[in-house]
Amino acid sequence: MEDSRCDFCGQANTRLLYKKFDNISKTNYNILRCKNCGLVYTNPRLDPEEFVKFYSPAYYGSNKDSKTREKYQLDKIKKVERFKKSGKILDIGCGSGDFLLLAIEKGWEAYGIEISKEVTENLRKILGSNIFVGKSENAPFQEEYFDVITLWHVLEHLVSPLNVIRKIRWWLKKNSLLIVAVPNFNSLQSRLFKEKWFHLDMPRHLYHFTPSVLGRKLEEEGFKVKRINFFSWEHNWAGIYSSICRDLLNKTDLFSKVLRRNIYYSSKILAWLESALKKGGTFEIYAQKG
Repeated sequence: MEDSRCDFCGQANTRLLYKKFDNISKTNYNILRCKNCGLVYTNPRLDPEEFVKFYSPAYYGSNKDSKTREKYQLDKIKKVERFKKSGKILDIGCGSGDFLLLAIEKGWEAYGIEISKEVTENLRKILGSNIFVGKSENAPFQEEYFDVITLWHVLEHLVSPLNVIRKIRWWLKKNSLLIVAVPNFNSLQSRLFKEKWFHLDMPRHLYHFTPSVLGRKLEEEGFKVKRINFFSWEHNWAGIYSSICRDLLNKTDLFSKVLRRNIYYSSKILAWLESALKKGGTFEIYAQKG
């Protein structure tokens, strides 16, 4: 474990928001807000060498059926194509590559970065050297090479989001598109559940972003924020449902099953309402390189 300073401004002037004990790593964590720039982060954090054991292939797995997974990936492609219709696309944190494989079907030239060699084994058989296994900062892509770069719920996992943002700007062509999707620390569900919020995801989430803090940093680094979306079919309702149902998920009695079902449908409605108020459980920033 190591203590960390604010990645965005380098300061160590913080306010403690709350403490949380994580059952996965058996460690107490502090959720801190930087008094200088407003970035929220986890402290202490895992050493880079410790990360691997919390990213087993099971972490990348899904209990969703293939049609549901395809629906979510298709939704992402549609979001990209509102801004760009074709070209070279890089997905950072590409996992097993569902998004990239669908992008190829739509005519994109696809590239990916993933820290796990094991989970990308099949993807690398298809895309070969277009998939880089390792840290984003070490990827060997050329300057001004990509038309689109995406990070679908990846930025919060990185040891230094700022370093990766700067690398992304170097890789992107002028006027090209960056899409970043992250949990929204300013959401209604975050404020309601606090340290019990599902999307804190200890110990893997090192940073906890708000639209204003992340948007301001992107502008400072030479991007122009074009749009912020607060709704996700995949993630917003799940944050509410899982935060409420933590103690119910393993119970098999009839009452628990009925209660979980009611919470499931209620979570869908609540997720839509908080998104309409621009306080959704996650947000996506669409930014253009200047």
